[in-house]
Amino acid sequence: MKKFLAIVIALLIVAGGIGYLVLRSRYAAELKKVQANAQEQVAAQQKKDLGAIEDLARDLSRTLAVTLADDIARKDYPAVEGQLGSIVRGRRVAGVLVLDQDGNVLAATDLRYHGRRMDDAVTRKALGVTAVTISDEPPAPGQMEIDVPVSSGGRRIATLRVFFVLAGS
Repeated sequence: MKKFLAIVIALLIVAGGIGYLVLRSRYAAELKKVQANAQEQVAAQQKKDLGAIEDLARDLSRTLAVTLADDIARKDYPAVEGQLGSIVRGRRVAGVLVLDQDGNVLAATDLRYHGRRMDDAVTRKALGVTAVTISDEPPAPGQMEIDVPVSSGGRRIATLRVFFVLAGS
């Protein structure tokens, strides 16, 4: 009888172990599904948030181009830089470059760019935009560049390159 009882207990322990493993694997699969679903939801929300940030960045850049157009046309670059300085005081705008048709920096929030000629591929592409455009190449990790043509009197007088900070969105 003791042997029979020992065998029954051993079988119960084995059955319990097998049952535990089966339930554990089922819960593990469910957990993986829940994690995948949560990751999809987070990715969808991040994409939605990025879209909203891009829309705001386009609107701000377009408004900035219209605001600066008269001062750029008059070649009043100290006034342009004063306005740029007030824009960059916010935490979302990292910097702004105002370029002529040849890529010469007319005004900038970063004094290191004053008087420089920008002749890299990204700048040449920016100089060719005909509407508010998000650059394909981010200027730095966690940033986005918006390129905007500036017009006055029906002709293009400059291009804005506006750099936005995406981190901490």
